[in-house]
Amino acid sequence: MYNTVGEHISDDDLLAWLDQRIREMLAMVEPASKLLDRLSSSWGDRGEEGNIEEIHHTCQLLSHWLDQIVAHEERVRSTIVSDEYEECKSVAAGQLGSQALKLASIPKTLNDALEEAIRHEESGSKEPLTISRTINFELPENWQSRVRHIFKRLEQGKPPQPEGGGPFSTIISFIVLALILAFLVF
Repeated sequence: MYNTVGEHISDDDLLAWLDQRIREMLAMVEPASKLLDRLSSSWGDRGEEGNIEEIHHTCQLLSHWLDQIVAHEERVRSTIVSDEYEECKSVAAGQLGSQALKLASIPKTLNDALEEAIRHEESGSKEPLTISRTINFELPENWQSRVRHIFKRLEQGKPPQPEGGGPFSTIISFIVLALILAFLVF
């Protein structure tokens, strides 16, 4: 890992910055699904040979897509915001990267599929071999509600706080709990 000096985003510009990063993320998700579908179809329909050039080309496109994800992640993580607004960065950082890591299994999956196809061929079986793998892209639980909460707070000109109400409600809850305990003990 290395240090990258990122751009500084003022508190006033954070809403527009976050909106743009989320839009970029959404724009980058669709190609992954299409590329994986393309990779699957390049292997050929059941009982038909695959197209090695298409497999190779699609893998190159996936590699380029991963480069774009890394660049996006670096940009988001290196952005400098005030401490009050770090939560804004957290909903944009790591989301695409965690999904891209799932693609790291593709080379091993392809090797395993080739080995399985060779064994199947050598066995002399007349039945076509079907190999299926699934890669699921998903966001963390409650990610959308966190993003909505952060956008709402930013639109109000306030820093994001935990959805429970932040430190003030935690202090109030603690005081109320202390009063109840004091009343019960004494």
